[in-house]
Amino acid sequence: MKKISAYILIILFICVTLIVVAVKPEIHKPVRIDENVEKIQPQESRQVQIEWNAWHSNVLNRLMEIARTSPDNQPEGTLNYIEFDVDSNQNITNIKIYTEPEQYSQSAKKHFSEFVRTLSGDAVLKFPKDSLRKVTHFKAALQKADKTQYSRPEDFADYETIKK
Repeated sequence: MKKISAYILIILFICVTLIVVAVKPEIHKPVRIDENVEKIQPQESRQVQIEWNAWHSNVLNRLMEIARTSPDNQPEGTLNYIEFDVDSNQNITNIKIYTEPEQYSQSAKKHFSEFVRTLSGDAVLKFPKDSLRKVTHFKAALQKADKTQYSRPEDFADYETIKK
């Protein structure tokens, strides 16, 4: 009796398999397995933050190195404000220079604008990797003092968020 039930089960299994193959033949198609196939995962866009702080600091320090070699008539404590735009090709435009006290602005313009222009095309102006900016604005203040104190990235707060 047990042998007969086993034969009936086997015959039933074969019949069901044949019916499934007849109705849905794609289920039993041979599948080629390639061992060297990389798993393709859906690309997730993620946000990345580019820190421009070091860029600003490096530009300011480079400007200070160039400018400190030239004499000027400013007394200690004079504040020099320098602003300009830089494009992704390292070109400088829209230079603005003014001072506090105001009476030294003319000499500051002559003194600093010459040095700012010499930075045009300098490697220090190269934008951070992966930046999507076409133009960025540089703005800093220099105080005339007897001791040079260089800038640090922490002195600036400029961040660019991009999707990767």
